[in-house]
Amino acid sequence: MVAGLTLSSVEQIILTARISKDASVMPATGELEGRSEVLERSQTQAYDLLINELIP
Repeated sequence: MVAGLTLSSVEQIILTARISKDASVMPATGELEGRSEVLERSQTQAYDLLINELIP
């Protein structure tokens, strides 16, 4: 997150989800991650995100 930046202030978003081995927010080797393509925030209601990438 960036201080002062809100979802309502941007037009496009990329959703990212990660299954973490620890409590750190930084990606680490061996964790799993999934990302969406660029989405128009105003048109996104619900989204299925596939977590299918292994972080090297």
